[in-house]
Amino acid sequence: IMYADRITGSMQRAMDETTRRRTKQQAYNEAHGITPTTIKKNIDDVLAGLWQGDTDESRVTAKIDKPMVGANLAAHLDALRAAMRKAAENLEFEEAARLRDEVKRLEAVELAIADDPLARQSVVDEAVEGAVKARGRSTAGKAGSRARKGSKR
Repeated sequence: IMYADRITGSMQRAMDETTRRRTKQQAYNEAHGITPTTIKKNIDDVLAGLWQGDTDESRVTAKIDKPMVGANLAAHLDALRAAMRKAAENLEFEEAARLRDEVKRLEAVELAIADDPLARQSVVDEAVEGAVKARGRSTAGKAGSRARKGSKR
């Protein structure tokens, strides 16, 4: 979607290219008897698949990036945050959420190791689990949840 007061040359070329590709795709679909249909998936189904690890992506997002001595974690976190923002800008919210969770996990690992460099893996895993686990929604601002001073009611 483009918004502008006037169509520039670059915009016109982009729109022409889009039209060219669309007509080429439609011709291919007609030649091969393909009727395009919209995919209908509930977003909960997509996210549940990622969390349960029953998709092909579970192999890609496996915990292969365990903390390594000498690795530049800060630069890696910055790169992940940049990728997360870019995914959100491109309306790829599932990818942005996955990257956000990965940043949280790596930050939790970093904190756990900073607290005790000789910590056992189980201690690090517990710290990560506590930091990454889903939390419920805030009740701040909800009717009947006003903070009150003292014990008066």
